[in-house]
Amino acid sequence: MTARPWTTLTGLQRSLAQPMAALDDSTLAAGSEAYSAALAYYQAVKGAARMKVQGAEAIANDLGERFPGRPRPRQSEAPA
Repeated sequence: MTARPWTTLTGLQRSLAQPMAALDDSTLAAGSEAYSAALAYYQAVKGAARMKVQGAEAIANDLGERFPGRPRPRQSEAPA
């Protein structure tokens, strides 16, 4: 008697669950590290632009599209 496809696929799924979870965790960590590094670079470029370093303002403006920041509360709204 041959194994049923469902049984075979379920066994395969179970054996892959832990490596897939580890891969998901690694992907999330790598993305977080890349975002943090890019944000640090953007902050440095903004600082250079404030100090009027040649070319920094254009770079900061380009990067600003990728890092829009949080919306600021309106003046009439009191912060909580």
